[in-house]
Amino acid sequence: MRQLSAKNSIWLTLVVMLTVLKISRTANCGIRPHVKIAGGSESKIGSWPWMISLRATEYPQHLCGGVLIHQKYILTAGHCTYLFLPNQYEVHIGLHYQNDTNHFVSPVKKIYRHPAYISTVDFSQTVYDFAILELERQTDNQFTVICLPRLNENINLREKMNTTTLGWGITSSDATGLSNTLQEVTLQLLNGSSPECTQSPYGRLVVNESLQICAGRMEGGFGTCEVSL
Repeated sequence: MRQLSAKNSIWLTLVVMLTVLKISRTANCGIRPHVKIAGGSESKIGSWPWMISLRATEYPQHLCGGVLIHQKYILTAGHCTYLFLPNQYEVHIGLHYQNDTNHFVSPVKKIYRHPAYISTVDFSQTVYDFAILELERQTDNQFTVICLPRLNENINLREKMNTTTLGWGITSSDATGLSNTLQEVTLQLLNGSSPECTQSPYGRLVVNESLQICAGRMEGGFGTCEVSL
């Protein structure tokens, strides 16, 4: 996550990465300790057991986040999968600190991108931005998978609904590197046509709410960022 310096205006990021929605359901998924979510703070160890770090075998630093959806499959952002060949990626599961050594690591066997994926430089027209990673090695049951909506399940995304964004991104505008610890921040879903969502350094954005969501904090200073190689 990145804390941006802003005065009276706020820059809200189009959430085109994985955002964990606070949806309750009964299943053997999504089991985690009860913790209070606070914006822009270090997460508690073990509170997000399905969170993964996508890295390159020759680039040990965190590249992108993702979530465990099956003992052998990862859901991540599509734009994160064009940097290297599948066998040049590896998935790290069970991390809290980036330099943890006692965790599960598996190379990626295959990458399945959505066939309708489209991306633009400013992400304003990026749609279907997700990919499934098949792992070379299957994890064991100690790693909890995230809960996802069932096929044809209607999810009511409401304005001002809280979501939680996770990552090892930079935590301030003057930071010199990524955070070593997993960070979390609570963001509210916003009306895609609101000025907070349509204004950006790239010009006016158009949010297609059938395919995209806009989320942020009204006071500004919280959001998501990417890692650039």
